[in-house]
Amino acid sequence: MDVAEAVAAWLDPIPADGVDILVNNAGPAGPTAPVEKIDPSEWRRCVEASLSGQFYCARRVVPAMKERGGGVIVNITSTFGQIGDAQSFSLCCGQVRGSRVDQDLGHGVGS
Repeated sequence: MDVAEAVAAWLDPIPADGVDILVNNAGPAGPTAPVEKIDPSEWRRCVEASLSGQFYCARRVVPAMKERGGGVIVNITSTFGQIGDAQSFSLCCGQVRGSRVDQDLGHGVGS
């Protein structure tokens, strides 16, 4: 099951207009190896779950939140996005981009 399918399976039973608060807090630990030894499929899995999961969840609930005039989306990331770690490169990249999702969503949705 890919991330889009997992999000759909989780959110589809919930009416979109029934979500007032979305808390995105998902992501795998990711591969722990130097960048040159990370398998590209493991890279994609980690970044897909960490970053695309936030996108698919927000995409599902934002239209109804806009229609109702508000809602709250909280994206939780780890400190790996701030401090980095040579052995957790893919997790760090997914987390640092994930931490920007809040700002980007705020500009696009909040305005």
